Amino acid sequence: MPFNSMRYPPLHIASLKSYLNSQKISTDAVYFYLRCPQYLGLRFYNFLRATQVGDMLYTYLLFPEQREKIQKAFLEKLKMYHPDKQFVDNFSFYELLKKLREFNEEILNRTPWGNYDLVGFYCYYQQFLPSLYLSKCIKEKYPRMKTVFGGLDCNFDLGKGILATFPYVDFTINGEPEESLAELYHSIQGRLNYTEVKNLTYRKGKGIEINPPCEQIIELDSLPFPDYTDFFLTLKDWPEELRREYCDDYFLQVEFARGCWWRRCSFCTLNAPCRVFREKSPDRIVDEVSFLIKKHQTLQIVPQQFTQPKKWREIMKALKSRHPGLTGLFCMNFRIQGMTKEDYRQLKQYGTKVLFGIESLSTRYLKKMNKGTTAIENIEALKFCEEHNLVCFHNILHGYPNEDDEDFEETRKAIEYVIHLPPPFDIETLRLTYNSTIFKNPQQFGIKAITFREEEKLRYPLSILKTFKPFFYDCIPEKSRRHTEKDWEELIQSWRDTYYKHIFQTHVKQQSLLIFQEDRDFINIVDQRGQYWHKYTLLGTEKDIYLFCDRIRTKGDIYTKFPNLQESELETLTTKMDQLKLMFIEGEKVLSLALRLS
Repeated sequence: MPFNSMRYPPLHIASLKSYLNSQKISTDAVYFYLRCPQYLGLRFYNFLRATQVGDMLYTYLLFPEQREKIQKAFLEKLKMYHPDKQFVDNFSFYELLKKLREFNEEILNRTPWGNYDLVGFYCYYQQFLPSLYLSKCIKEKYPRMKTVFGGLDCNFDLGKGILATFPYVDFTINGEPEESLAELYHSIQGRLNYTEVKNLTYRKGKGIEINPPCEQIIELDSLPFPDYTDFFLTLKDWPEELRREYCDDYFLQVEFARGCWWRRCSFCTLNAPCRVFREKSPDRIVDEVSFLIKKHQTLQIVPQQFTQPKKWREIMKALKSRHPGLTGLFCMNFRIQGMTKEDYRQLKQYGTKVLFGIESLSTRYLKKMNKGTTAIENIEALKFCEEHNLVCFHNILHGYPNEDDEDFEETRKAIEYVIHLPPPFDIETLRLTYNSTIFKNPQQFGIKAITFREEEKLRYPLSILKTFKPFFYDCIPEKSRRHTEKDWEELIQSWRDTYYKHIFQTHVKQQSLLIFQEDRDFINIVDQRGQYWHKYTLLGTEKDIYLFCDRIRTKGDIYTKFPNLQESELETLTTKMDQLKLMFIEGEKVLSLALRLS
């Protein structure tokens, strides 16, 4: 259902169709969200998704008591975020509702629901309310139809809350759905009892039962290739004008791995249903990519994952060898520990874009997040990306309930050292997720109370929130925070302004703002990070130590490399480099910040 991204066809739907068909269960995949732009327009659909207000329209349709609030909030956000003032001035909320009703009536009336025994909805946040609405409409028209919801919004107690609240949803699936959906189908056919369906939440008498979990699929190579046929058939039905506007801006997703081998971040629950980290073999991944390329004649392929598979080096090498035309299209998620400088060079060679879980440049804040990394390690990763001109995406996370002034100041100070390195593409305020480590241990993280988000109070009547459990929450910290969201945004914006200043001035970024050139006897460091340029010349041992610390070194490493070096000499050098912000020093670890001029 809407509001799925127009760019990424849902892998879950394509994979489930393929799996169920392989089990001799006739299955169709329906991409209703692709029909929505024919009624709302492609640009406006994307606006509704980007501003996360589209699903509010389904609140209006589902809960009459919320209509006045929804209309007011919707129009306020439209006025605040829509770039076209003329569009806003001429906008009609009721005309929009009319088009949305026409869209829903079309999919309700044109779909042969009577041909099916079970209708499944994949739900995550913006798709949940639209899925509820269609499920309600289906049950009103076909009371005997069975409906099942799956996805992150439906796991365990969340699924129990859905069934306790919404009578037009029959089942929810906890965790991986393949085997559970197959068993559920057989139970509807009378071949199994609901009690035998693993991962299933269902009503029993006046109560709600949660069945035990099933064994997770360990051999991911055994799964069939995803089937995106229905996605392309739906696109074919688009009017030519809409096709031209869309420009085939899609990327087919391929599953590399399931779960997360780290699994310890205090803010995360995305991998909670996956109890074991598993990954596909390099050969299988290459075969799957090759299959999609040949079948759909596209090189627009991306991996879908939360963390990189452990065999990523083998995978990238094999993909590059088989499909050199994929260069520049892969965007992989990386956790920086274990990465070498050579890894970054190879990633650039493969034309790979990387997404790093940096989250913070404050080590004390990273400990609260339980990221397992330090600020200097994150800085080294950004340095190697800049040095190899490797496209790098990362974000900064703030707003922990136990965030304090020192977290902000430590971040602010670190940024002063790294404004020549890639700034974050986003700054994100913590969204407290159900069943995360923070959610389960509120006192440990300085939480006085966990509350419903204002957005949820808007989307759902208070009577609904008595039994329904949303995925996202707000919290009231025990201690107030001095630094606001605006302070964090201004801090990051100053980093961006400095990093991109040459582009703003000349429209071309000729080189990094902190570089060095090396000769036999000396190096010249040129620093353009401030208002004025500065040049520093390092000779002899100073030069050798600076080059040696091109990657993170401990002071013990330095003494081993330079056995005749006196402690006072090293302290003098590191103090000088720290004052000039030419080195980043964290405890006993040292990292030179200037990049070799390429």
